[in-house]
Amino acid sequence: RRCVLWNPFMERLTGIPAQDVVGRPLAQATSFGVLSELESMDRALAGHHVEGDVERPDSSGSSAWLLVTHTPLKNTDGDIRGAIITIHDITELKRAEDALRESQKRTSTALASLGVGVWEVDLERRTVVWTENASPLLASSPDPIRTLADIVERMHPDDRAETTSAIDRAIATKGGFDLESRVVVPEG
Repeated sequence: RRCVLWNPFMERLTGIPAQDVVGRPLAQATSFGVLSELESMDRALAGHHVEGDVERPDSSGSSAWLLVTHTPLKNTDGDIRGAIITIHDITELKRAEDALRESQKRTSTALASLGVGVWEVDLERRTVVWTENASPLLASSPDPIRTLADIVERMHPDDRAETTSAIDRAIATKGGFDLESRVVVPEG
């Protein structure tokens, strides 16, 4: 388990120059734990691809997120002769995910306070994803709502044909529609 390559990214990430690592066992050459983590290395040497996110403090003391991958290295006969460890800095991706989650939480709170629900449709599959506060607005049945047909089924029978036609037209023309319809609630 000796290191054979230590590129400039790894030098910047760890602060350890290549000459201090190349040719040495990883566990002795660096305290950078994600490289010498034995279980992942053992699994890669057994032929498995192992991947995971790791949070580490960076040189400024802030959190840095890394995507660490251990992949078997095979020779031309298919025999495993080592493992390749790749590391990608995904800190900005994690920050963007956190910001999106916070934004979604604020939007959901605002919609809930207004008594409004929002749903989106995957037009190819005709599947529905909705904000959690939309559920009580359409919960006229204990069955979950997963498709456009599920939504139309909860509408007043007199509104279903017009709604289905508007949805089909919007999908066919890649346009929108604005339609009010009644929803049948459990109380009738």
